[in-house]
Amino acid sequence: MKIIIFFIVVLILIIGMGVYFQDMLNTDSQEMVQDLENLAKLIEINSWEEAERNWEELESRWKHKRKIWHALADHLEIARVDESLTRLGALFNLKENEDCLVEIAVLKQSIIYITDKEKLTLSNIF
Repeated sequence: MKIIIFFIVVLILIIGMGVYFQDMLNTDSQEMVQDLENLAKLIEINSWEEAERNWEELESRWKHKRKIWHALADHLEIARVDESLTRLGALFNLKENEDCLVEIAVLKQSIIYITDKEKLTLSNIF
């Protein structure tokens, strides 16, 4: 009987942690996508000074979140986000409006893909 209770408690802990981490990934990704959309709006109106402040905050926030995401998500997808952020940073320094907007769109899609891939669904299990 004690073994059954032990396994039930372990199962509840595993499921609870999975739900918690999925919620954390969703919240983080929504915040990052919103930040990228705000950055895109600033770039569209050529407000490069304010966009630079937003870019620095976004980059700093990603460095912190990357460590957590790295433990929870596919490393290849995290690397793609890193590459895209690096390209965006280079384009941002060159003040290339169109290229920055394209890279922001790619980055948003990559972030959304990570959270979709990590969702607990039957298609992700099988």
